Amino acid sequence: NDTFARAHYEQARSYGFRNHHANYAMAQRKAQGLNFEEAHAYYQRANGKTPSEFSRINNGNIFLWENEDFKAIKEYRSSFEELPSSGRLANNLGYAYGKVFNLDSATYFLSLARDHAASKPSAEANFFALEALESIPLKADSILKTFDHTYVATVANALALANSQNQKFDFEINPFKNEKLNLYSATLLNNYIVRKTKVIDSVEVKKLYAIADDSLNTDYAETLKVALASVYYFQHNVTKALSIMAELAYMSQSYSGPYNYLQGLWALEQGNPEMAVTYFEFAITQNYKKAKLYKAIGLTEAGDLAQAKTSWDSLALYGDESEKQMGLVMKNILTSPIEKVNALEDPLKYQFCRYRLSVYDTSTFEKIITTFTNENYKAQALYDMAQAQFKWGNLPKAIQYINLLSGVPITDKKLYSDIRHLELLMLAHRKETRTLAAQINNDIVFDAGHELQKILFTSLISEASGDTTKAEQGYEILSHYNPYFEEGIIAAADFYKRHSKDAFKSYSILTEAIHINNASPKLMRAYIDEATRIGFTEYAQSAAEQLEDLIIRKQKSSR
Repeated sequence: NDTFARAHYEQARSYGFRNHHANYAMAQRKAQGLNFEEAHAYYQRANGKTPSEFSRINNGNIFLWENEDFKAIKEYRSSFEELPSSGRLANNLGYAYGKVFNLDSATYFLSLARDHAASKPSAEANFFALEALESIPLKADSILKTFDHTYVATVANALALANSQNQKFDFEINPFKNEKLNLYSATLLNNYIVRKTKVIDSVEVKKLYAIADDSLNTDYAETLKVALASVYYFQHNVTKALSIMAELAYMSQSYSGPYNYLQGLWALEQGNPEMAVTYFEFAITQNYKKAKLYKAIGLTEAGDLAQAKTSWDSLALYGDESEKQMGLVMKNILTSPIEKVNALEDPLKYQFCRYRLSVYDTSTFEKIITTFTNENYKAQALYDMAQAQFKWGNLPKAIQYINLLSGVPITDKKLYSDIRHLELLMLAHRKETRTLAAQINNDIVFDAGHELQKILFTSLISEASGDTTKAEQGYEILSHYNPYFEEGIIAAADFYKRHSKDAFKSYSILTEAIHINNASPKLMRAYIDEATRIGFTEYAQSAAEQLEDLIIRKQKSSR
């Protein structure tokens, strides 16, 4: 009964000048109601005659909540002069100085706070947080061993420091110790997931997701799921990663912009600029300004040159300095007449080929390619066009450009590796499993980015040798992990069409893939064939019309 309580406190205040207890209680109630102005007034009355450590600290804390950091420091300093043995005041002073980047004072007061049992754990946690935020090179695990490493917040922030500086962290952490989380254990779990993003196994990910998705941990679910989405992405389960981020983008009140932006980056990286543009547009509507640059990049990659020019014009006028420079360069590339291409420097000439020439501009491309003087730029342009032709379904042209690469000396190791992997995909597409097996054993390196390719090749070879059990293990992963990996989706659908008792499994695989990746002519053609085969002629016709529109748009984007 808030009204009754306040009446008694006000009556109590009248019985004694600056009654500490009543004024302190009223200040707390006002602060809880976010009435900070009146809360300050009551705390000042409470501090006027018989101040306590808590009334002093809480008055300063309100300044922190109001983002008045220097006023908080002034209040804490004044209080610390009267209560120099207060570890809590020293801790809060250290924290406040950290917020205004006064590292010397922050470290000094946090060190003082460590000398008091009541404030030692919090001071040590704040120490690690300060070092992580300021990128101070200290060995987190070594320092942690000298601190109270039973305090979860301290371990969480020590791990944050190690993560931010890519340090080793020789300290055992059990991420499943607390299934019901609090602020500190949730922070520790989040930092653990971030640290293990690229090495965590799928079984552990499922357990961690179950904890994050538990109704007991609703307050921490959003942040943990963002971290876990990144884990799924790096495990090549792009479908699951996008599903999590789409849910969060829809539900979040504050971070819809960044979440859509991240999905846009993933779609761009997976080679679907059309879908990326959609995500970036959502991010822009949420006032996430970073997305404007990447929307321009996505439009350019997608060949939507009219919209791309508009976006680059806007960046050239209103962007930051780097965006303005990029805008001017891209405007020049997108508006340069074909007659002047030969006069461009090789880097700009390469960008002209990448952004101005579509899969239908082969004759123009073949004239320009002979004018390159830098072999790496020439090779990159040939590789880009070969990859574009392969994705579009024009295998003969793709092979032609790959063959032209055989005579080009390439010093860029990444480009050389990309070319080798594209050659393997072409062999897989043609089901030349014997040559494929020989090439795989010929100094081909499968890094994390090519894991799904490796699964595809292994599955094709197993199937060709008659081991359908082993092949199915790979095809099951390929069927749903990444809708942008078209070769894997199509190969899996083809396998289940011939080997599954479920007559609709192949159709379902293709349907789910084009639901996300509907800008892929390869997937659309495979879907049309499968829908026709099982008698879904209406769906096949609708997809054929969509494919025709896709082809028309690509032809219009031609030079």
